[in-house]
Amino acid sequence: QTVSCAFLVGAATSNSNMVNADGRFVISTKANLAESSLHLLPCSIEYDGLANIKQFFHPSDREDGLKTACFRGRQITGTNLQLSNDSMGVCFESDRMNTEWKAKSQFHSITVWSPDDSIKEAQHFPTSVPLWLRISKAIHDPNEAISRANIQ
Repeated sequence: QTVSCAFLVGAATSNSNMVNADGRFVISTKANLAESSLHLLPCSIEYDGLANIKQFFHPSDREDGLKTACFRGRQITGTNLQLSNDSMGVCFESDRMNTEWKAKSQFHSITVWSPDDSIKEAQHFPTSVPLWLRISKAIHDPNEAISRANIQ
């Protein structure tokens, strides 16, 4: 089984079934999904099995609003990225054939980690995700007028 995560924006988080008449993927906001913590790490890991994260990964909050943790003996620094009120993230589990997906949990923020103590303004993820969510809503939500103001 594989776990994947996706962002759902605007109309995608309505009070309806998983797939609507147009074939669009929709999750009910009334769905009883557990809350997940999502972490984006600055590395590639050649492993896709289970990991005892609760035992070995212990982020702590700093006074400046950032987070700090150790991952495989190396210090990493994180910043929390909140999703907008009209969007949510969902983690899915798929079968081996990748033909059936089940929503397993939801998330409303992502912790983006950097090596050492270097959260840099130049990192694109904290700025590109909110921008991508606004563009996605402008494209897919029929009630959303597409304008330059929506994506700035």
